[in-house]
Amino acid sequence: MDPLILFRIGILLTAATFFLLGLFVYLNNRNNIINRYCLFGSAASAYWAIGFYNTLSESYSYGWALFSSRWSHAAVWFVPMLFYRFLVIFIDKDEYIKNKLFNNIGICLISACSILTLF
Repeated sequence: MDPLILFRIGILLTAATFFLLGLFVYLNNRNNIINRYCLFGSAASAYWAIGFYNTLSESYSYGWALFSSRWSHAAVWFVPMLFYRFLVIFIDKDEYIKNKLFNNIGICLISACSILTLF
């Protein structure tokens, strides 16, 4: 038995849970912008998890695993940006929403921190 099978199953369950939870929230009120950003953030997290699952799978070739790894790293850019936008809209601070420069700087800082690793 493959020692990573339980880990990979957990990753697939995480991806499905993120996507279904985001879809459930969105379908409750399609016109609400918070629900849309919740769906976008959940879908980006599920996208990342699927790419990570493909990276760990032994049934794929090295080239496909490398492509999946890069694919999942591309999704990592969207997770903090969408989460930041969700929080700004959720706390409903008009001065933050109207100040586009503040929002863009915040998104850039979060994106830079999400791709920088200590190792």
